[in-house]
Order: sequence, then structure tokens, then C-alpha cells
Amino acid sequence: MNLIETVFDFKALSVQQQSYFFEKIYQFDQKVFPNSSLEELKAFVYDPDAITVTVIQFHDREQLVGQNIILLILIHYNEQTMYVVNLRASFLSEYQKQNLTILSTVKAILNQRLKNPFILVWFVISINQPKIYSLFASRSKNFYPRVGKIMPKEYHEVLQLMAARYPEIQKRSEGVYVHETHSPARSFEQLTHLRIPQDVHCNFFLQHAPDYFDGWGIMCICKLDGKTLSETALNLALNRKVD
Repeated sequence: MNLIETVFDFKALSVQQQSYFFEKIYQFDQKVFPNSSLEELKAFVYDPDAITVTVIQFHDREQLVGQNIILLILIHYNEQTMYVVNLRASFLSEYQKQNLTILSTVKAILNQRLKNPFILVWFVISINQPKIYSLFASRSKNFYPRVGKIMPKEYHEVLQLMAARYPEIQKRSEGVYVHETHSPARSFEQLTHLRIPQDVHCNFFLQHAPDYFDGWGIMCICKLDGKTLSETALNLALNRKVD
């Protein structure tokens, strides 16, 4: 299946263009997340701390079938400047098994690293599906929280900083923070299939977020240095998994 990708920086558009494209983005987002609100998406896309808002849209025969909105957020902490990548991906159900979220995210981050090779970048994402968590955790050993490993102090501090953005955050274990999210609309059959544990990563997710059916997700973090990005890209290319 050959999908056509279009990429643009929402932040670089004029006010009129932003208004036009936001409406298109919201219309598609509602197809995947019908229970989310206009205000929620607007707060995400118009995050005042975001210095870039990369929008990647996927078309199949001129039909929009998915989009990935990737924010690069500038944060000052302990007299340091750091950058945090956050994203919101939405795909129609028949396109959700193609790993498009992680592939497009890694590609966008690699491009950002090439432009700014010396900046410190973190990837923070809230995941509310065990198989999506497994997809990320099984491609990089530096993706936390994870089974059998203690989160490094530096990771924990950044995760706590981002967790403070969510008033309803819950700490369920050391380094494991969960909060309410919106799940894609799914059939009963799809929901039942999602519950089937596939590996140790799925089991870890289910242990800490058994209420993901109600939209609760785990906040995850990964340091995006050159080594981690190259290893993750290679593991994806070879379909190789790590414990």
C-alpha cells in the first residue's frame, strides 16, 4: 500500500492558514477520537512552548487516512535548555497496524537532529494501548518505564516535569505515571484483541494500566541522542526486537 505523505510546519503558517488547516486537522481527528474536544486539540496544537509543530498527513488515493502532529517543546529546567518531543497521532482503523506512528516520528526526529545536532532532545508520549507501548519499548532499550529496569534519575526528572502538565496525573509505581487520555473508536472485536498479551512489554503495560480501556495511559520517555535514534531506526528496518 503506497501512501502519499505531506509534511508542513503548522507554526510557520500565517494566522489565516493556521485557522484553515486546524479545522481540517480537527475534522479528521474527530473521526479517530470522537470523544475528544476542540479545546483539547487546540491546546495541544497551539502549545505556547512549542517552537515547531510538524504535521504529517497520509493520503491513500487522495483520501486522508492518517495524521501525526509532532511538537518540539522548549523547556528551561535547572538553568538548562532542553527540548521535548510530544505527538498526537490518529489513523483510520484499517491503517493502524502499519507502524506509521513510530516510523514517521523517528523520521521527523532524525530530520530535526540533522538540523540541530547538538541540542538535547527528549521524547515524551502518553500511550493508552498495550501493543503500541510494546512497539516502542521493543525497539529501544532506552524507552522508559520498562520491565526489569530502573529509570535513570535524569529521565525521571524530565518525566516529572512533563507530568506536572496534567492535573489528574497518578503515580502508580516508581517512574510510572498515568493520566486520562482519549482512545480511538474501536469495535468490541478490536478491543478484545487488544487485551491479548503479546510479550513482556504488553504484560508490563497491563500491570500498570489495567484501566486503559477507560482511556488511562502511561507517560513514557526516551532520550533522543544519536545512538538511540540510529539503533531504533535499525531495529525498525530489520524488524528486530529488544527485551
